[in-house]
Amino acid sequence: MKALVGFALVFVITSCATEPKRHIAEPEWYNRMHRLSVHHLELTPLMASARSFADPRNRSRLDAGLKQMHESAVDLLADPRAPNSDPVIEFSAKNFAAHMQQAYSAFGNGDHAWARLAFRRAGDSCFSCHARADRGAKDFPLAWKPQLSNLNRSQRIEFYLANRQYSMAMTEAQQMAAADQPITDPLEWRQTLEKVMTLIVRVEKSPRFAEMLTETALKNKQVPFYIRTDFVAWRDDIRSWKKQSGKLPERSRLKLAQDLLNKNRGLRYRGTGGSFVATLRASAILHELLENSKFPLYPDVLEASGAAAEGLGDFDLGQYYYEACIRETPHTPLAERCFIKLYSSLRETNPFLTEQTVLQTNLAQLKELASPITLDKAKTRRDRPDEPPGH
Repeated sequence: MKALVGFALVFVITSCATEPKRHIAEPEWYNRMHRLSVHHLELTPLMASARSFADPRNRSRLDAGLKQMHESAVDLLADPRAPNSDPVIEFSAKNFAAHMQQAYSAFGNGDHAWARLAFRRAGDSCFSCHARADRGAKDFPLAWKPQLSNLNRSQRIEFYLANRQYSMAMTEAQQMAAADQPITDPLEWRQTLEKVMTLIVRVEKSPRFAEMLTETALKNKQVPFYIRTDFVAWRDDIRSWKKQSGKLPERSRLKLAQDLLNKNRGLRYRGTGGSFVATLRASAILHELLENSKFPLYPDVLEASGAAAEGLGDFDLGQYYYEACIRETPHTPLAERCFIKLYSSLRETNPFLTEQTVLQTNLAQLKELASPITLDKAKTRRDRPDEPPGH
């Protein structure tokens, strides 16, 4: 179902190669982001536990807060001043708005469990956008001190990450990795440290911090063996990262990202160790390259970004990048390659693809856009002069 929802979002991309792309947002767009942060700060303590969330005394505050966040999310999504050179921004905004709509509707219908889950997923959407690169304000003073006593350590870290309090998130993560006590939820423990590692690699760009966190976790005897073996792979990637020095030109950086992704080919890092840190490094390079839509190899960066997203387990985002690649350079060998990757990804994530009429129709349209222009197609286009190129 997740793949179906994600792919439904894919086909609303409307940007064309001829439209100017922005990598810097206008001030009012950032103001909208800050207003969202304020609402998130107010709601998070109430969302900390099922008991506080279901307390009738909190209902009016929760209803008003969720409504405000939902409305702000819709306004943010419709704002034409958002950066659009990197598709992850639009992708995250769409997911954020969808999750907040689900949270607000579910709360109104009395489905508190689903509302809390949707709210948490909305926070993940914030982080996926914030952590793409070292962009925007971070560690800024909060207007008021949030009440986080009801949150466990993972919840506090997620709160800090969603609201760009990165130093506090890294401090909490170090303490979490070092805590000599039974890990009651190994999956949550690991996923939390993965998010912090994402921050360290993409935003802080610090192999020193990455090594500190990894070594701390490896020294913790409470860490299960199957997680420990993955952290050994992290450490190997970090040591390779430390050997790299100097700023490379754009083409060399793209080549480095592609080489790092090739290391991850055929692997899924979750459960195998794989090349998690190497793939994060590749995605960090690619996110920066996407800020320059005039780069001659910009479509190749979109293709590589799709592979990076898949390597990190985010197939919906990978599909989004592959479609952007097709639309950016229609009727080319690269577009054909991106279509093949998009189709393969959909087949892997959606076993009922052949039964989905809407998806099949959309795929047929993209296949047409990716295919080379033949003489018959060119003649048909001349017969329909009002039809824009690439459609």
